[in-house]
Amino acid sequence: GEASSIGTVVQRFDTWFLQRRSFLYGEGVYAGIILALVLYNLVLYFSIRERAYLYYSLYVFLFGSLWIARSGFFYQYLWPHHPVWEREYQPYLAATAIIFSILFVREFLATRRRSRTVDSLLLGALGVTIGCCLVRLVTGRMLLPLPLALIGLALTIVYSVIGVVALARGFRPARFFLVAWTAVLLGSVIYIFMFLRLFPINFLTYNSAQIGSAIECILLAFALADRVNLLKQQNDEKQLQYTRELREQVTHRTEELTRAVENLKTAAITDPLRSEE
Repeated sequence: GEASSIGTVVQRFDTWFLQRRSFLYGEGVYAGIILALVLYNLVLYFSIRERAYLYYSLYVFLFGSLWIARSGFFYQYLWPHHPVWEREYQPYLAATAIIFSILFVREFLATRRRSRTVDSLLLGALGVTIGCCLVRLVTGRMLLPLPLALIGLALTIVYSVIGVVALARGFRPARFFLVAWTAVLLGSVIYIFMFLRLFPINFLTYNSAQIGSAIECILLAFALADRVNLLKQQNDEKQLQYTRELREQVTHRTEELTRAVENLKTAAITDPLRSEE
């Protein structure tokens, strides 16, 4: 059974062991999903050289690593003798994930070309994120996690709104884009409510943000594939239109040349007759 005393919870060892095993299993599944998505999309990036795939891969790797770090795996296996680094690196990992999410969204939605307002908003968020890191480096104050959490939550809402607008304007890949950011937003909200004790602590609420981020990463991969297919379709249509126009120009020039040849033939016959007269 369980008993609480002075803010602590005492559990049977077998109950704790089962919970811990379930937690580690979930972490392993999550890490596998993240690693597979990163490797697959990096291969696609090196194949087609589409920068959106590079930004996506870096974002997924950094964002996924941020949640995996919560389990203490990195500290346990990579730097067990460096507790200061363990405390310091996670905010910068989060900031880098935010930066590459902004770069991905700008590239995916082509905001530089489609909307100067949205692009300026994203660049502003990029500047604020970098500014928070610089302030932390210069002052040494532990003020970085809270601003980054607020920036990340605000950007998730902004991305969802941008997805609605892009979908309304007929941008087909925005379907997956919108659902992806809605999933991570919902997962983050559930996790925050659990942290505030508004929701009970269980496997689903404790891992809600990870579940939402896994769904997000998978759907963004579908969105990227849909975007590339759409660009290929548009390029094929442009190539077909160009070929059609070129064929029409060739046909028109051929007809003109044929008429010119006929005129020359006619002139070659009639001109000697006129000279004889």
